[in-house]
Amino acid sequence: QTCALPILEWAGLIKLDVEGQEAEIVLATKHNDWRGVDMLLEIGSEEAAQRIFQHLMSEKVNIFVQQLGWHQATSVADVPKSYHDGLAFASLGSVMPWEG
Repeated sequence: QTCALPILEWAGLIKLDVEGQEAEIVLATKHNDWRGVDMLLEIGSEEAAQRIFQHLMSEKVNIFVQQLGWHQATSVADVPKSYHDGLAFASLGSVMPWEG
């Protein structure tokens, strides 16, 4: 199976800030695409936060958020909706790397 986003095949960490297109990129991923890669995301709207959160949860990818001290988001209300709210971190890991 080929990854829809080739960068996920070789990168270990991605910082994604693509001026409102983050949801489109994240929604193109599947669970297996996340093996060996983590992603820092800047999310720019409430709609994007909702779409990203729902997709990552359905693919069993964890999302941690800066505004909660890098704890795991348990609902879409936890997810940043603008850069003012900080970043999100998507990973198959169950804790942030520095806590592992």
